[in-house]
Amino acid sequence: KTVDGVHRRSQCRTHDHRPLEQFDYSLKISPTHTKTLLNQGIVRAFGKRDFDGAVEAWNKVVQLSPNSQEGIAAKQGLQGIAAARGQAPPPGSAPAPAPTPGG
Repeated sequence: KTVDGVHRRSQCRTHDHRPLEQFDYSLKISPTHTKTLLNQGIVRAFGKRDFDGAVEAWNKVVQLSPNSQEGIAAKQGLQGIAAARGQAPPPGSAPAPAPTPGG
């Protein structure tokens, strides 16, 4: 019963559009707010499995502020999606860290 309850709560989160609606509202006020764009990409990628939407949001972050903390995080997200899709990393993204021995 707990497993089913957890599964149902997980599904509800996946279908909860309030965070994205809030991001959209915030971006209407400040369309270049990189932290909001970064978070929008995170919710799209990990909450909604909308990888194309995440790529779109994260590309905007990289265009606006490539060397900021948000830009670096967005590049890492783009790199992760590219790797999952079997594509070359996007231009300008940092290479993936080398695996550590024994880890």
